[in-house]
Amino acid sequence: YELMGDEAANIIIQNCLMQLVEIANQHQGHLVKMIGDEIMAVFPQTDETVKAAIQMQEIITEYANSNGLQLGLRIGLNFGSVITENDDIFGGTVNAAARMVAFAKSGQIITNQSTVETLPKVLQAQTRLMEHIPSPGHTEKMVVYQIIWERRELTSARTYLKTTIPFNTALQLKHHDQIVTINPDQSGFTIGRNIDNHLIICDDYTSRQHAQINFRKGKFILVDQSTNGTFIVRPDNSHIFVLREESVLQNKGWIGLGELRFQDHPDVITFEILKSSSSGKNQKL
Repeated sequence: YELMGDEAANIIIQNCLMQLVEIANQHQGHLVKMIGDEIMAVFPQTDETVKAAIQMQEIITEYANSNGLQLGLRIGLNFGSVITENDDIFGGTVNAAARMVAFAKSGQIITNQSTVETLPKVLQAQTRLMEHIPSPGHTEKMVVYQIIWERRELTSARTYLKTTIPFNTALQLKHHDQIVTINPDQSGFTIGRNIDNHLIICDDYTSRQHAQINFRKGKFILVDQSTNGTFIVRPDNSHIFVLREESVLQNKGWIGLGELRFQDHPDVITFEILKSSSSGKNQKL
């Protein structure tokens, strides 16, 4: 609007919105309403919703490039039941979709875990786990995914999927007779000498608040907050040292707080990534 003036900019935006409505119709969608420079539409199936969103991004990008315009589209998708009243829709599903639109950056298609789980495998392969964001009214955070639509991003997305921990996994820690399982929605798991830590380790090498384990972008990450640092030992006994930095925990190994500790050390912490099976039970990766 600032570069072109209100009238010229409004003509361009209205033209784009009409193209989006046409694409929605082509994929069995139905326009609910237009709100300024946004549209809200509903679809009977999630796969058609994703296909429509991808086509929308492609059309707007092509239109912007061919006309030398700086235009970007932010799309949020959510699958679930809605409340219909006077040709409008309401409810938690709509609110969640709005939060994902707000989270999306220009050129992104954002959705959540429950929606991804309804997609066919070929479309799931085009998703990338991004973040866990707060969900108002719920204790658990919303798991947010990006749907990759640009061809140059597809290869890196598939590579990312191969190296990223699936969303239905957990991290298991063992120390003496303690066994703790950390789920992806339990970010901020703390380890240290203080009694307010989730896992309490009492020895001279461990700091009061020694380390924290977070789950970000599909990975369990150890964040060292200590004076003496943390050693992460792999099954082949190779190791890395982390001091006031962070490192991804991969597959399985051992954690030494403040000193290098191998499998046979009495105070070593054993870690292992577990993957949930279709029956809901955890399996070793």
